Amino acid sequence: MYTVKLPSEVLSFDISSDGENYALGLLNGTLLVRSKKFTKEDEEEDLDPEELLNKIISKDELVQTSKGYKHFYRGQYGKQADTDDVISKSRKKVSLQKFEKYLKKFQYKNALNAALEKNDPDVIVSLLEELIQRSSLEIALANRSEDELIMLLSFLIWKMSDYRFSDLLIEVAKIVIDMYS
Repeated sequence: MYTVKLPSEVLSFDISSDGENYALGLLNGTLLVRSKKFTKEDEEEDLDPEELLNKIISKDELVQTSKGYKHFYRGQYGKQADTDDVISKSRKKVSLQKFEKYLKKFQYKNALNAALEKNDPDVIVSLLEELIQRSSLEIALANRSEDELIMLLSFLIWKMSDYRFSDLLIEVAKIVIDMYS
C-alpha cells in the first residue's frame, strides 16, 4: 500500500482488471492514469500468500503511524510547578472616562456635557452616534442651560464644515433648532 499526493480532490477512481494500472478523475477536471510502482521485493511472486504475509509481518518496517496516544495524553505526565511557586496575573483595572461613567448610568445630558468639556471631536461625535443608537439624543439635548447650549452650539459651528462629521452634526443642529426655537 502507498499513498499518492494529488493536486485536487478525487471525484472518481477505477483500477484495471490486473490491478497494475489505475485512473483518477479529479474535481478540477484532470484525468490521471498511472501504473503501480514495483520494487524488487514485489517481483518475488514465487512465495505463496501465507509466506508473503509472514514476511510482511516479520519486517521491522512496521511502525506505528498513529500519533493518537501521544496527542491525547500530551502534557499529562509533564512536570508540575512547585507548590511554593506563586503565579499571579495582574490585571490592570480599566478606568472609564467621565462621559463613559455617565453613559453607563444613563445620565445622557451629563455624558454629553463631559464629552463637550473634553473638546475632542472624535469622542463627541462617537457619543452623539451612541445616543442616536440608544434613541436618547433628544433626552441629552433637552433642558440645557444657556452655558451648556453655547458650548454645544459652538462645537456644532466649529465642526459642521468637517466632511467627516457634517451629516451627523447637521441633523443634531436641526434637532437643537427645533427644540429651542
